[in-house]
Amino acid sequence: MPRPPVVPSIAPMKNWLTPLLLVGSLFALAACGSNSEIIATGLKIELTRVERAGDGSIQVTWRVKNPNVVSYLIDRSAHKVKLDGVPLGTITDTVRLGVPAQSPVERTSVLTPANAQAAERLAQLATKSPASYTVDSTIFLLIYDDEILKATLSGAGSVPVSAK
Repeated sequence: MPRPPVVPSIAPMKNWLTPLLLVGSLFALAACGSNSEIIATGLKIELTRVERAGDGSIQVTWRVKNPNVVSYLIDRSAHKVKLDGVPLGTITDTVRLGVPAQSPVERTSVLTPANAQAAERLAQLATKSPASYTVDSTIFLLIYDDEILKATLSGAGSVPVSAK
């Protein structure tokens, strides 16, 4: 009796197919997770002025520098401010801010003091202006229609401090 023809088995191919699909899925998921860092690359945050107003409020002027060839729309932002290593307070800004391509943009916002001593600390720093600062910011970029991406920025330097 003649033997039936030998058909190559596809079992070895099945052994390679599952790991290949798994690796491809991992690459796809990894690419989706870092969109905000890629989109916000190059954006810089800095403080340009800290001022204690006559009414006791603390106003901070901050700047976003955009070296990129695309414009951004900041939907909202939050900033933690430290002067000379001491937490001064936070800024929460819910008004949208357009950042033109290859340009800086400034905004002045009211700071919520970290504690009761923040105003005293600011008065002390005003006598020996400028002060060193660090700012840690979380910005929410409106990308398309209602797609919002969260990005974090940090900045450090020196800033003039004044009191009226």
